[in-house]
Amino acid sequence: MERFKTRLYQLLLKQKLDRYEDIKGLHLNQPFFYYKDRMQFFVIIMKCLIYAKGSGVELNFDRLKDELRLWAYYVNGKTNDDSLLHFGIIPVAMTNQKTDDLNRAIREYLEFFSVKIDRIPELLHFAYFIQAYNSEVGTADIYDKSKQQLIEFSYTDVFEDEDKSRIIAFEKARILQISKSSVSYLQSLIALEVWCDAADLSGMKENDREWLHLIESLYNYLTGLRKGHIKAISYKKSDTKLYNQKVGNVMTHENFGETVVLVNEKTQAGKTIIINTRFGCYKFNN
Repeated sequence: MERFKTRLYQLLLKQKLDRYEDIKGLHLNQPFFYYKDRMQFFVIIMKCLIYAKGSGVELNFDRLKDELRLWAYYVNGKTNDDSLLHFGIIPVAMTNQKTDDLNRAIREYLEFFSVKIDRIPELLHFAYFIQAYNSEVGTADIYDKSKQQLIEFSYTDVFEDEDKSRIIAFEKARILQISKSSVSYLQSLIALEVWCDAADLSGMKENDREWLHLIESLYNYLTGLRKGHIKAISYKKSDTKLYNQKVGNVMTHENFGETVVLVNEKTQAGKTIIINTRFGCYKFNN
């Protein structure tokens, strides 16, 4: 496998969860995938990517708002984890080859999530790092290239912001970011659990063939978007709702695509609904 795909596989493998107790004995002629909040966020961002006018890929923010509204009901973890923004950057950086396109997409991403000014250099650096790692750049040159892109980045041009206090705050944070050595930078990514230690890359696990297939499908989709070879995942508003579906129903949901309803039962708190989709199995509680 390509070096980046291997890294992505190992990174997302750490997000894997066991099957929900509610459906332990259930068997269907399709795979089930369960994973934590960070990978859920990765998939949400991936599904929201669309082709930009001109070139590059950007986010459909109408869909993103809708996805995040639903995510609050099925998240396996927290919706405010500091590392979530890093995981969301990965698909954005993978799909934009040109620096100008990536800068535009990352600016919109950071503005949408109201990221504080002193965090912007850190997240920009990560975007450049992912872009470089997913390119043909030699391994030894990845850090240097991403660091140079951060040095050349113009905050005032990209963010169209002339506020002096914000510019000073950005520059202070940029200096701290570019002062890191390649070793300390990689160690910081590993500590945040947004990148894998080389020691983790021992190969693919034979008992995770379905998981490997899932990661390959995510990787191939994002690669296809980057090259402009495939259609972006569609998003069409509909009146189809999960809460009134019977167990066993197969439906096309505006956020999840083809969806199988596995559980739909009342609880003291409201309802528990479990669905299986192309990209994962999700448990809703309300």
